[in-house]
Amino acid sequence: MKKAFTLVELMIVVVVIAILASITFRIAGIGQDSTQRNRTIARLQRLENAISGYFAAYGSYPAVPLEGRSRNIYYRVNGYGIQQTDSEPDTSRLEWKRVEAACRAQPIAMCFPFASSRQEYVRTVSDALKELHNSSDKTSAYAKNAALAYGFDALDNPETLSSKKNESDWTRLQMFQFGLMSFLLPRYLLMMGHSNNNVYDNFSQWSSNNQLPCRFETGVPYGSWNELNQDLSKSAEKWKIALMPSQAVCARWVANFENILSCESDLVVYGVHLKGREYRDGGNVSAYNPYPVLYSAANSQGGEGTSGSQQYALDIITCRDGWYNEFYYYSPPPYQTYRLWSAGPNGKTFPPWISPEEIEKLNGSEKNTVRNWMADDIVHMRN
Repeated sequence: MKKAFTLVELMIVVVVIAILASITFRIAGIGQDSTQRNRTIARLQRLENAISGYFAAYGSYPAVPLEGRSRNIYYRVNGYGIQQTDSEPDTSRLEWKRVEAACRAQPIAMCFPFASSRQEYVRTVSDALKELHNSSDKTSAYAKNAALAYGFDALDNPETLSSKKNESDWTRLQMFQFGLMSFLLPRYLLMMGHSNNNVYDNFSQWSSNNQLPCRFETGVPYGSWNELNQDLSKSAEKWKIALMPSQAVCARWVANFENILSCESDLVVYGVHLKGREYRDGGNVSAYNPYPVLYSAANSQGGEGTSGSQQYALDIITCRDGWYNEFYYYSPPPYQTYRLWSAGPNGKTFPPWISPEEIEKLNGSEKNTVRNWMADDIVHMRN
């Protein structure tokens, strides 16, 4: 007579397999967390090397402007995470999206209008998202996002932007973003590629934040940004822009950015590939939004949770940690100190300009929340 497994023996086998599987997954999770943490620390080191190079060249750390943002953690934010500074701060509750907006008062990313060679790509993405949004499949995050699906309107309706060309406050119009990367990378070479050359002369967000440079041959300042952009459009003249002191100085530290930045195109600057391997060669790119950043050109972007109208796309170059979240940067005037950090695995943090004494004054639940947000932060170095 053939002996079979009893029910008890079978249950024991199942339990043993489950225990072994849980141990295996836990070990794999620890290994993955270690990889992400090591990548984060390595990138912090590279960013710090570049920031130190900037300090050696200019005598201060990058003076990233607040760009219309506030460091107040209680301002309401709209659907794009932009603070609504035209209303009173709501101190009745502590919310992560409001805290995050304040933490990004000095952003990491540099954002700018898509180059003419990329606009067709942007429209292709828009059409694909519209089709997805209108389909019966509403499970995708992109399908649910009407702003993504029906954005890019202003590319076909430039008058939407032109009506705000004198806006310098980023609360209503975000044509450019001069984040940390716009100081550490050659700004003119990377940001000036728009099909509308007059965007640099006509839109105050660019002209009020950039001083016309001098011509390479004569030392005489350019008469307009359009003239500089014309030189950039000619391959035979582009080297003159690349050798401008403000651009060429970046070559001292640009090697630190090899294969670590998040950007749509595989950019090469002074022979260095900037785009991270995880974005270039496959990998977990679904964890980071592969589509362009969207901002509203509407007169009013609406209140919290709304998405405004007449969105347009900005190209973006930034640096993310091992969990695909942007790093954070803080440097107060006179820019002789700075703090660079990652929010860690939980993706949440708290502003370094709020002292431990002020945190202790929060009510019990808020105090615990803040402590949990900060518990896994990675701050490799403080200056």
